[in-house]
Amino acid sequence: MLQQLRLSPVTTFPPSFPRSISVQYEGALLKGALPRVLSPKTRGVLGAGGNPVLLTVDSPWNCTILKKMLRVMQMGTTQESERNIRAIASRQQGYFTARQALEAGYSYPSQYYQSETGNWIREGYGVYRIADYASADRPDLVLWSLWSRDRKGKPQGVFSHETALSIHELSDVMPASLHMTVPLSFRKSARIPAVLVIHRATLEPVDIEVMEGYSVTRPLRTIIDVAAASISADLLEQAIRQALQRGLVKRDDLTNAARLNPSFPFAEIMRGILSR
Repeated sequence: MLQQLRLSPVTTFPPSFPRSISVQYEGALLKGALPRVLSPKTRGVLGAGGNPVLLTVDSPWNCTILKKMLRVMQMGTTQESERNIRAIASRQQGYFTARQALEAGYSYPSQYYQSETGNWIREGYGVYRIADYASADRPDLVLWSLWSRDRKGKPQGVFSHETALSIHELSDVMPASLHMTVPLSFRKSARIPAVLVIHRATLEPVDIEVMEGYSVTRPLRTIIDVAAASISADLLEQAIRQALQRGLVKRDDLTNAARLNPSFPFAEIMRGILSR
């Protein structure tokens, strides 16, 4: 049996009234213990600015009781918060950080509640994913990009080298690790995960392409980077040819790069390509 109750400025519930409730609040279902008295301040918060709140009470008392339920209610989400977090997540393949959620209007108790109820999936320390968001194309890239964020919450890492070749679909390279270029000042208190190969360099904005939820070096910078690394000559030549054929790089830019770096393997490869 479900009972409905509209709150007055101060609502006192009789002893016989069910003590376990489900509250439908701005699209979010909150479940927990019902306080004996809801003050005007509490009612105002729950009522989103003074509007009455409609409680649906489950008489069998089969709702889950969460700790600090009143605090969660008081800091519950609003439709604006929901729009904010989905806008952020849509740019990051469904992922977002706890800091971004806080800025979107979700308090830390609300974040905990969203995770506990399955609305959000916790994917790592301080990183969540909206449960009903469509599957991401490369979730690993988004997650490690968010891992590289600084204290202000801004990702520092840019995928580069063989990983960038793979993202741009240049050559048949199959990197076993994720290559990421970070600023010279990049620091992490925890150990760098084994899946990452960190390169330190200063990248100019012209070198970076922003994708959905992560950044990657542009094809020209990528070719220059792998040419200075340990990639095989065959894969390097394949990447250069494919980039030229698809119009991802200009011949003049490659020629200039080869001239500036005559000792690089791709300088010889470029001379061979140009002579044909």
